[in-house]
Amino acid sequence: MTSAASLIRRKTVGDLLDVLSPDLSNIESQWRRIETRKAPRFSSISVFNPNEPDLTSITCELLKPPGVHGQGPRFLAAFLEQANAKCSDLLRARIYANFLTSAIQHDKRLIDLVIVLPHYVIGVENKPFGALDQKDQVSDYLECLAKMSAGRPYTLLYLSVDGRPPADMSLPSAKRVAAIQRGILQVHCYADFMQRWLQHCTANCDSSRVRSFLKEFLLYLPNMLNTHN
Repeated sequence: MTSAASLIRRKTVGDLLDVLSPDLSNIESQWRRIETRKAPRFSSISVFNPNEPDLTSITCELLKPPGVHGQGPRFLAAFLEQANAKCSDLLRARIYANFLTSAIQHDKRLIDLVIVLPHYVIGVENKPFGALDQKDQVSDYLECLAKMSAGRPYTLLYLSVDGRPPADMSLPSAKRVAAIQRGILQVHCYADFMQRWLQHCTANCDSSRVRSFLKEFLLYLPNMLNTHN
């Protein structure tokens, strides 16, 4: 680029900034007012900087029909709907966090969440912050769910940070493809799955206090990775 052309370009950019400067200042001023009055980036959950077990515990409590949220099986029904699991007798559901894989040889593993229904068993593996799989981890989870289901349908929801499936060391690719095709393994992005579920929960919640918490959870999800240390 010649010096003349460069000078013209700098002058053009400078003129453009001069034109836009009042608008930019106005936008900045409006945003500061919005921040002061509504604090749209603030989420009470992000202040506590929850880790993966914390998020699992929150989800577990929301899923329990007799939970302190007081909404019965509504939140569980919405979760099962997201998982395309048609289940009945939700009041008889048992929800476990950190479920020990005692039914298999590798009996010291912990499945983040297990939902046991009269006619269905669902496991949930949460990886909201991108934790790596251990060797044979998902293989063991599927084996455990198969044994404890005792002939009932079962599935494992693998909620990864970006929607990626389990690593080959956790579940070999051929077995992974087969498991997905059989419907015993579902892979979702954690934030996307949780957002859809929480939106449904919020829309069907009668308690203003619980609804406020659900909205805080929703606000937390988009910035989850940025706020986690």
